[in-house]
Amino acid sequence: MLKYQPVKSLTELFLHKQLLRLCANMSPPHPNFVIRATLHGTTNPTISRILSVPHDLDFGEFHQVLQVAFGWARTHLYEFAVKTADCPHIGSGMLVPLEGTLYYILDDSDPDESGRRLRYSDEVRLFEILGNSELRLEYTYDMGDNHTHIIEVLRREPPIQKRGSACLEGEGHPCAEDIGGDWEKLKNIYQKANPTQEEKEKMDWYENMCSNGDSNGLSGNGAYRWDIDSVNRQLRSLASNNYKPTPPGSEIIMV
Repeated sequence: MLKYQPVKSLTELFLHKQLLRLCANMSPPHPNFVIRATLHGTTNPTISRILSVPHDLDFGEFHQVLQVAFGWARTHLYEFAVKTADCPHIGSGMLVPLEGTLYYILDDSDPDESGRRLRYSDEVRLFEILGNSELRLEYTYDMGDNHTHIIEVLRREPPIQKRGSACLEGEGHPCAEDIGGDWEKLKNIYQKANPTQEEKEKMDWYENMCSNGDSNGLSGNGAYRWDIDSVNRQLRSLASNNYKPTPPGSEIIMV
């Protein structure tokens, strides 16, 4: 154990500071959280991702990770709901806040006049919520379509790189933006031998106009198709840019 000794000269002061810096660098890094994020209401397959994320991400940065992992296009507002462990998962609670919902975490550019208890995303770190087993977390993207993601902590593991995030596994093709709750219906249309004219127009919209659409459609096993390597390339780029998103249109988020 190091004992404190009075500093007697500038040389000793310099060496003392170097020793303190060395000891700080030798401290073991905080482990990442390994989480499962599941898009509520999706089936055959359920859209989910298992992610390793740094313990000290703020919730704005965590939002960016989830956007990449799920292939969203960053075109809508978002919020996190922090709930007690016994509070049921039924969505964001925007219209009727549940007893057991402690507060919501929003982007500070998102005005909210509902009277709900709020914190802002750049003020809260993951370890404050995910490190507490008495809390549950939901992430809702797009307050019109209400895409709610259930967040579960699976374990802790050593960091992958300095403040790096990674997708470890998952399933399910990314859900379409602005689908209006009809993602399951759209998947079924692609399995029809003779879709109606209206259904053909819906397929054309998804392949050619949807902000995160897929030009290959969803025929065959398309509902299961996603590219984990592309997700991880984007996550590495995001981390190297200190979790600041690239401007819209400058990268393809669809995988």
